[in-house]
Amino acid sequence: SVVDLLQELTDIDTLHESEEGAEVLIDALVDGQVVALLVQNLERLDEGVKEEADGVHNTLAIVENMAEFRPEMCTEAAQQGLMQWLLKRLKVSLFPFHPSRGIRIISNKPVTWNLLHFR
Repeated sequence: SVVDLLQELTDIDTLHESEEGAEVLIDALVDGQVVALLVQNLERLDEGVKEEADGVHNTLAIVENMAEFRPEMCTEAAQQGLMQWLLKRLKVSLFPFHPSRGIRIISNKPVTWNLLHFR
């Protein structure tokens, strides 16, 4: 799939093999707002299906690799919906599976409580 290919192309070892080529690739991905497209893809994936869970993992690896190579792109990634997706994902996974742990973590961190809009 495209996500698998992008994950391979953005692998940090691959990026460091050719700094110039990596710059061109990362510039093109950032300019094309690839994170926004990846987030749209994340929204439709069902992590209960192994192949789709692998897609989530590879998608997050793409963003992580890009951020490791160019840390300043993290702000753009957040603005393109990644932070909202991560917070929503955290909100979904904390309470149904670990209610006491989730409440304990959030109750000790008022900022996190406000960000996640738990009431």
